[in-house]
Amino acid sequence: MKTIAIPFEFQVFPFYQDEDRLSVTEDCSFKYNTETQPFYYDIVESESNIQPWQTSEQYVPQLFLLWREIQPDLQSCYQRRDRTSAHRPMRIAIAMLIQAVYWTNEQKVESIVELAKVIASLAYTPINCGERLQFILRDPTHFHSYNQVKAMFDESEKLYYRAQLLKKK
Repeated sequence: MKTIAIPFEFQVFPFYQDEDRLSVTEDCSFKYNTETQPFYYDIVESESNIQPWQTSEQYVPQLFLLWREIQPDLQSCYQRRDRTSAHRPMRIAIAMLIQAVYWTNEQKVESIVELAKVIASLAYTPINCGERLQFILRDPTHFHSYNQVKAMFDESEKLYYRAQLLKKK
């Protein structure tokens, strides 16, 4: 299995650090890659046949389905006040949220270093998306961060379907 170094543009807490590596997995499903390696398709663009931002109608709804699968586990963690157990699923949920916003706008996630600045230029984003993501990334396992992610997924899904309707006109 081939591994690649995480580009500087993705070395942001809570996702990756400078010594982390990404496994290039050709035989694994979209779900597996998304749930195990944040920003997988954005990072390995040249190594993968799948470019979800170009076929958002196929992949963005899958992100919303994956969110609905992990959301009950996250809710359970917060009901038990177990922030430690919430870390991994929150990390994945935040990455999926960022991808959903970018891919809805048919954009590849190029970097998460200056996230708020780039998101401000996108057409379809939840209200105050950049500022809310900055809040979430400061303390990703905080209960209020979970509530923001949950609300932003709801908003993003509505925006995605609105964008799809406008695209068809």
